Amino acid sequence: MTLGEIIQNIAAGSAVFLGITYVIGGLIVNLNLSRRGVVEYQVLKVKYLAVGMIFLMHFIGAALLTSIPAFLIFLYVRDFLLIQLTSILSVSGCVVLLYVWARYPPNTKSFTGRLWFWIGQSVLANLYPMLILFYQLFTPRTSIEQWSNVILAVLVSALAVIAQIYHYSAFYYGRPGGTGTLDPIGLGIPTRVILLCDEKFAPALAQLGLPVEKSIIRDVYLIDETNEHYIVSKEQVPGNEGNNETFKIEKSLVKVIMHKPDHMRKLTGGSVERRKH
Repeated sequence: MTLGEIIQNIAAGSAVFLGITYVIGGLIVNLNLSRRGVVEYQVLKVKYLAVGMIFLMHFIGAALLTSIPAFLIFLYVRDFLLIQLTSILSVSGCVVLLYVWARYPPNTKSFTGRLWFWIGQSVLANLYPMLILFYQLFTPRTSIEQWSNVILAVLVSALAVIAQIYHYSAFYYGRPGGTGTLDPIGLGIPTRVILLCDEKFAPALAQLGLPVEKSIIRDVYLIDETNEHYIVSKEQVPGNEGNNETFKIEKSLVKVIMHKPDHMRKLTGGSVERRKH
């Protein structure tokens, strides 16, 4: 293989990796927005790459943790039924992640909304695919039994990735955590903002439910933005009854936007402690 072919293969692999990362980031952002009743697919948005990268870091970390029990099972377990039991454990991990995603609101105080819960269930979900990967690497066979295990592992792996993305989008992306005032790029934590809007539209915006006073919109969070709109909400984390409204405001109606990055303090239900200035 020539140097040119090596460079070409690396470039092609990098393009595929970036494409997968971009798609994953777009899914996470839009799944999170869908909890607020908003979906904004945009073809070119660098944010998707950042979000996808952060998710993959967590995903790889969970995969590395999974490799420990998977390798121990590979070394010491030879019973076929016990090996198949790991597939049941993996499917159960996927089902639990999807069930929690469908059952609980993002502002849940349950332990199921914690990152460590996502990691623990991800380890279970990845266990069977990782075990079969070890078998394929170190003891490859061409038997029907082995091929059936590979096919099942691929299916479980696809389900595991989907379950991890869905759960992550609802309970980790867009949430303030234990990072204090730190806002890592790619976590999508909404910022508290004050908007100065066009005075002609201020009464209409107030009637829609926005807290408007003399053309100034106070105490709202900037969830996301597009080329044409600011997406804002009165709740940093959706879930509270009666307060889970999301607004798309045309940028042409906004004269000034002031960011107040004092929002990452303490998550209590769906709201955050607000400082009084």
